[in-house]
Amino acid sequence: MKALDVAAYIVNLCIEKGNPVSNLQLQKIMYFMHLYYLRNHKLKLITDLPFEAWKFGPVIEQVYYKYSIYVANPIINKEKLDASAEQEIKSLGLDQVIINLSNYHFYELVNYSHKKGGAWDKTYQNGLGNHQIISDNLIEETALS
Repeated sequence: MKALDVAAYIVNLCIEKGNPVSNLQLQKIMYFMHLYYLRNHKLKLITDLPFEAWKFGPVIEQVYYKYSIYVANPIINKEKLDASAEQEIKSLGLDQVIINLSNYHFYELVNYSHKKGGAWDKTYQNGLGNHQIISDNLIEETALS
């Protein structure tokens, strides 16, 4: 699936549920969904763009810049999303995962994504790996608990 489609789906769902997310939260929700999907299905959820190790955690650069106009504020405008893409994402049954993750404070999501020995930590290496691609193999190896 395309990263921008997944992002739009998350943004729209969170707005519909009355809990719009910030760009930072969006990035972390996408990362944890991708991790979950890799671990449980052995397939990439997001197939077109990689996650990179940025200071505040895993980021998909194109998604970050699309939503950067909101700065740290909630994304309050719904996105246009192709009906087939929306249905494909909805069929994964991850709505409750998205909703649950959107209820976490962004610092909790950042702290969890920065977990010692996790994919971000192994890639970022105290800044030496800033903006380097986080491999899906490392993401899949990351513990969920």
